[in-house]
Amino acid sequence: MKSKRISASLFSRNTILCNTVPNRIRARGFTLIEILIAIVIVAILSSIAVPAYKNYVIHSRRTDAIKALNVLSNMMETCRSNSTARDYSYAELQKCMNIDLGTKIVSGLDNKYYDISVTVGNLGGNRLNLAYDLIAKPKTGSSQAGDNDCAEFHLDQRGTYSSKNKSGVASTGCWKE
Repeated sequence: MKSKRISASLFSRNTILCNTVPNRIRARGFTLIEILIAIVIVAILSSIAVPAYKNYVIHSRRTDAIKALNVLSNMMETCRSNSTARDYSYAELQKCMNIDLGTKIVSGLDNKYYDISVTVGNLGGNRLNLAYDLIAKPKTGSSQAGDNDCAEFHLDQRGTYSSKNKSGVASTGCWKE
C-alpha cells in the first residue's frame, strides 16, 4: 500500500494560528441577568428559611422555662421534706432555698429568656399543705417575647403543668418540648 503524503502547505503557520485563536476575545464573568436571577433565588430561599429558623429557636428555648420551673419545684419540695418545722412558712422556704423568692421575680436562678415568679400560700395547718404556683413568662425585650403560643408556663405543688398563650387562654403542647 502506498501511503499518501499530505503536503506541508496545508498545515502552514497561518492556518494553525487562525484555527486556534478565536476571532474575538471571549468575555469572562456573569451577565447582569444572571446576577439578578441569583439574587432573586437567594431572596426567596431566605424569606422561607429565616422565619422557620426563628420559630425553631423560640420552640427550643421553651425548654429553658420548663427546666427552671422543674428545678425550682424540686428545690421547694426538697426543702419542705427536709424541714422539721410543724408549720412550713414562706420565710423558712426562702431561707432553706437560699434564693430570694419575692412575690414577682425569683432571683438566683440564671435564665436569659424567662422571668420566673412564685406565689406561695398555705392550704392548711401542717407543713405538707404548702401551696405554690410557679410561673415562667418571657422577658420583655428578649426574643422569647414573640412566642404567642406559649407565653406563660405554670407548675403548681401538685405537679400540674399548664400554659397560656398571649391572650391568656390555655394552650396545649407547650410542655411537650
